[in-house]
Amino acid sequence: MDVADLVVELERELRAVGDEERAVGARAYLKSDLEFIGVPAKPLREVARSFIGRYPGLDRERLIKLVLALWGGCRFSSSERWRWRFSNARRRF
Repeated sequence: MDVADLVVELERELRAVGDEERAVGARAYLKSDLEFIGVPAKPLREVARSFIGRYPGLDRERLIKLVLALWGGCRFSSSERWRWRFSNARRRF
């Protein structure tokens, strides 16, 4: 599976646990034009652990590409991206 497919899969899973009310509140509080999906830290960690667990062959290089694809696309708020990145990358490497 290539990185673009992984991004689509991860985004779908994060949206499933997102909270629209939380997303609207975060966007207003931060006065940001970024898209927020309102994923609290605990569900985000659960999705991340599950996702990483399904791809044991996801090496450091591909994980970095995945993080950069998520980050570079500005698909999520920075707090959601950073929490995902650090909650998983430091456990793996």
